Amino acid sequence: MRTFNKWNDKFEVSVSYSLSSSQPGMESLMPIDNDINPLARRVNNPNLKTSVTHNINSYVSFIFKNKSSLSIAVNGSVYTDMIGTRTTYNTQTGAYAYMSDNVHSGNWTLNPYVVYSGKLDKKGLFGIETRLSLDYTKSTDFDIAYDADINNAASVLSRVYTSILRDYLKLSFQKGDLNVALVADAQWRNSTSNRDNFQTLNAYDYNYGMTLSYKLPLGIQLATDLKQYSRRGYGDSSMNTDDLVWNASLARSFCKGQLTLTAEGFDILHQLSNTTYTVNAQGRTEVWRNTIPNYVMMHVAYKLTKMPKKK
Repeated sequence: MRTFNKWNDKFEVSVSYSLSSSQPGMESLMPIDNDINPLARRVNNPNLKTSVTHNINSYVSFIFKNKSSLSIAVNGSVYTDMIGTRTTYNTQTGAYAYMSDNVHSGNWTLNPYVVYSGKLDKKGLFGIETRLSLDYTKSTDFDIAYDADINNAASVLSRVYTSILRDYLKLSFQKGDLNVALVADAQWRNSTSNRDNFQTLNAYDYNYGMTLSYKLPLGIQLATDLKQYSRRGYGDSSMNTDDLVWNASLARSFCKGQLTLTAEGFDILHQLSNTTYTVNAQGRTEVWRNTIPNYVMMHVAYKLTKMPKKK
C-alpha cells in the first residue's frame, strides 16, 4: 500500500493506492468433469489465473474561517482476471454446462462525492449538511452460449453499466435545549446493458422528514423523528410503496446521571419495510424483507464508576 498525505490548519490532501489478489481454490483447479446430473454438467478449469484488484482513494478537504468544511473525494477500483462462469445451453436437450473462467478486463468502479457542512447565520443557530455522490459500476461476465461445447465456447460477454446518484441534505436549527432538523435523502439507480434482452432499469428511493429533540420540564428528554420513505421503478409493483415511519423516545436521569430510564417507541405507525435492488452482469435481484415489528420498549441503564485508589 502506498499513501501520500499533506495537511495544515486550512486543508488536507490524501492519496492512497493498494493492490490485493485472490487465488482460485484448489478444488476448482482439479481437472474434473462432473456429469452426474446430465442436465447440469460442471467442468473444472485448471487454467484459472489469480484475480487482482487495484484500489485508489483520494480526497481533499478545506476548512474555512466560519468553521464550515468542504471535502471532495474520488475513489475507484479496477478488477482484472475476475472469475466468472462460462455457461452453455443445449436447445435440443435443455442441458446446461458450466465452467469457471477468467474475465480479463471490464470490471471497475468509480465513486466521486462532495461533502459540505457549515452554518448559515452569524449566530450559528442554523446549519447545513449535504453530500452528493455517484457510484458507477461496470460489471462484466460471460453470457450464455447456445448449442456450443463448453470447452470451445466463444467468449460471449455480458456487460452491465450501473449508475447510482445520491443526494443527502440536512437543515438544522439549534438553540438551547431545542434541536430541530429537516432531512431529505434521494437515490436514483440506472442500469443499462449491451444485451438485447436487457430491460433498462430506473429505480428511485427517497425519504424526507424531520427530527426533533428537546428537554422537557422535570428533566425529561424528548427525541422523535418522522420520515416518509418512498420507492418507485421496481419491477414488482408491490415494492413501489410510500411508508410513513415515526419513532419517539422519552428519557429521564436520576441519581446525578447514574440511573437513566428510557421509554422508546419504534415504528409507531407500523409502516416499515426493507427492500434492496442488485444488478450486475449475471442478472438482477429484488429482495423484500420483513423487518422488526413495531414495538414499545423500556430501558433501564445504570452507570458504574470507580475511582482508582490514591497512592
